[in-house]
Amino acid sequence: MCFIGDSYVANHGCAVSETWHYRVAEENGMKYYNLGRNGNSAVFERDSIYGLPILQRYSTIPADADLIVIIAGHNDAYIVGENLEKQAELRQGMCLKRNYPKSKIGWVTPWNVEYNGFPAVLNIVNEVCRQNGVVVLDAALTSGINPNDSAFRARYFQSSADNAHLNAAGHELILDRGRQFLVNLCYE
Repeated sequence: MCFIGDSYVANHGCAVSETWHYRVAEENGMKYYNLGRNGNSAVFERDSIYGLPILQRYSTIPADADLIVIIAGHNDAYIVGENLEKQAELRQGMCLKRNYPKSKIGWVTPWNVEYNGFPAVLNIVNEVCRQNGVVVLDAALTSGINPNDSAFRARYFQSSADNAHLNAAGHELILDRGRQFLVNLCYE
């Protein structure tokens, strides 16, 4: 099982072993690859400290990966905003079945952050995945994660000012939903 994406995958300032995806892999004795990069984008090149976007890192996924999960979009939302050209670029560049036609591929959206680029990114991810037969965990709608409530952030995020990075309690909160998503992806 290979996870590629941004700090939602890398788990930013906490141990990867706290993440819901790592825990599901451990529970099921699955080989687990974590290709998360803090600050990474699905398509757009950012400052060099964030590394190449997923579009350019996709080929680093092991060739024998049966299951590939992309978790991205948060950092893209800040770049896309309301810019239609950037939205088209995201739509065009999303990595899906390229080079891995036999792998089961899923995408986990970012949380529903109240910022003008998030609705566009969420719509694009859902649209492109639907068109390509990629299963989506729409974390903005179905995860129960609320990055817009300061009390929720204080309890489930790495800090009350953080709207992206779950702490151990936050990963526990989404664990069952993530587990269900991966089971559905395996047996689709």
